[in-house]
Parts: sequence; structure tokens; C-alpha cells
Amino acid sequence: MRSSFPIVTRSIRKTKKSISIDLPCSQASLKKARKRVEKFASSHGFEDEAKDIMLSVQEACKNAIQHGRPPDKDVHITCACDEDWIVVEVKNHGEGFDTSKLDRETPVLSPGGRGIRLMKGLMDKFWIKSDKEGTLVHMEKKRTGGGKQ
Repeated sequence: MRSSFPIVTRSIRKTKKSISIDLPCSQASLKKARKRVEKFASSHGFEDEAKDIMLSVQEACKNAIQHGRPPDKDVHITCACDEDWIVVEVKNHGEGFDTSKLDRETPVLSPGGRGIRLMKGLMDKFWIKSDKEGTLVHMEKKRTGGGKQ
């Protein structure tokens, strides 16, 4: 299925430092997504940022699995980096949702809704696009540490 969403919008989209991961839309995929993204980030000099990136990817994948569905479609993860930035996108093929609802404050004791706030707090740039073909979560993190490439 081709989507109108851009994948990896920074100029690093043509870098050789990228991976593309397709995982089944199931809870079992969360651990695989975390490990693969953390390994990619760490091996490309983002050791200091890897945990934040991994946690953000986990939240995006969890939302895709929980809300995106359908379970017979994959969750697609794209990671790319250059010397300063890492970009991660998580795409699902669900029915999409009204992103204006994301602007509402989630009560602190609410059983859900904190994942978006968490991703926004952990990543330097964050946005979501959603339509009838699915939802794309775009996240960027600037290198802060002295990691090696």
C-alpha cells in the first residue's frame, strides 16, 4: 500500500545509514522493534540517546498495535541518521484517526494517553500524520553525546 506520507523527511533520507523494519502487528513485535532500533542508534554513534529513541519507538509501535490494526498488516519502522540527527518513523495501515484530539490534555491518572506526551518529551522533533490509509509517527533526535560513528 502506497501512502501519501513522506518517509524520513530530513535530507538524510539518501544516507546509507538506514534500516527498514517490517514487523507483524502484535505484542511480540515490541521487543524486536526495541532491540533493532536501539542497536541501530548505538552502532551509529547515538549511544547516549539510544534509550530515549528506543522508548519512543516502543510507544509508537505499541500505539500502532493497540489502535492502528488491522492485525494482518505489518508495522513499518524506518530509521536513518547522519552525523547529527537520527530520524525514526513508525507507520501502520489502520484506518487513521483525528489528530486534533492529541492536543487535549490527558488527565494524569488516566489509564492511557501518556505515550504521545512521552514521545514528545524524549524526542527533539515529533509529529503525527493520519488518514484513511494509516498513521505515521515521525520522530527526530539530535546527537547530544560524544558517540562515535
